[in-house]
Amino acid sequence: MKKILTSVGALLLFITLTAQPVRETSPTSITNLIQRLMAGKNFYLPVVSSAPTTRPSLTAGKGVDSIGAMVYNSGDTSVYVYAGMDQWHRYPAVKWLLSIFYTKYQVDSIIVAEAPRITHDVTVYLGNNKTVGRYTNGQTIPSTGWSITQFVDSISQEVVHPTYASPTASINPGTAYYERGSQVTTVMSVAYTQNDGGQVSGITYYANGSQLGINSFTVTSLTSTQSYYAAVQYTQGACKLNNLSQTDCTGQILAGTINTNTNYVIPFDKRYWGFLDVNNPTSAQILTLTQDNNGSTGTITLTNITPNATSNGGNGQYFEYFTKGSVSSVTVNNLPSTRAFTITTYSVTNAQGFTSTYTYVRSNNLLNQPISSIVIQ
Repeated sequence: MKKILTSVGALLLFITLTAQPVRETSPTSITNLIQRLMAGKNFYLPVVSSAPTTRPSLTAGKGVDSIGAMVYNSGDTSVYVYAGMDQWHRYPAVKWLLSIFYTKYQVDSIIVAEAPRITHDVTVYLGNNKTVGRYTNGQTIPSTGWSITQFVDSISQEVVHPTYASPTASINPGTAYYERGSQVTTVMSVAYTQNDGGQVSGITYYANGSQLGINSFTVTSLTSTQSYYAAVQYTQGACKLNNLSQTDCTGQILAGTINTNTNYVIPFDKRYWGFLDVNNPTSAQILTLTQDNNGSTGTITLTNITPNATSNGGNGQYFEYFTKGSVSSVTVNNLPSTRAFTITTYSVTNAQGFTSTYTYVRSNNLLNQPISSIVIQ
């Protein structure tokens, strides 16, 4: 009796393990037992482990549960369970000791599924002055083949184009002043700031509006203002990234030419004043007088000036003033004194050998006393 009971028990255990009931939720169209067990969710799923890999392709004949969340791949005898966020868990078959009775499915890896793709471009239809993300009314969103994530990013992120700064350039030397009649050689150079432009590809120099073949020019006798500048040629600048970290060439600095500022060589005249023994001096005598570079200014105020009282037998010297400006009055020690002076013109040759006409102001008489102030206007 004991042997009979043992045999019956073993038979019942075998029947129990090999005849697992298929739940009613299993589609009757699925004939494969393992697929039906899958569809009926009649299996053991342990904890998720491992890393993402490529989702296997699904072909006809492989079981899918009623909501499409589980797939049985008979090729690798694995179960794939959808876990959300485009991820699948893979459960490969692992044969245990009692494999003749059942198969245990154990998580092996997480599968990243291929996200759904948009099948067509989308045209934007909006009211005037309205936008959706980076798109305006009438524009077409090139969404064919995009994932849902790409599409959402496209309409929720407006592109802010990068700012491009043009190159700048300046010319050296700066504006300079020389006494009229001077010989002047100007050697030019360019200071170039690239910013978002390209590198310098050429420089052309100009003097008085005329193109030069070199970077210098010479004036043998400077009598009028000379101008100079340069035109700098540069190559195309690189594209920059926009706020979406995309290469964005909107506003890119193309190859071009930029002119520098214009500088000048400007002549000036000197003016001369002081005491001399004669009232019709030579240019050499005039050049010994006190002088400054304000020859175009007629007005001058002098204080505490003293003639040589011993000159001309103790009679003193003449006060004399030479200017390119105009003069109409003279005040001495706060007293109107224009009648005591002669205002005329006079030819003066400067230290550069250049001769020009000056306004000549001189006292009519020799002076041998200090003067507190003299104002010429």
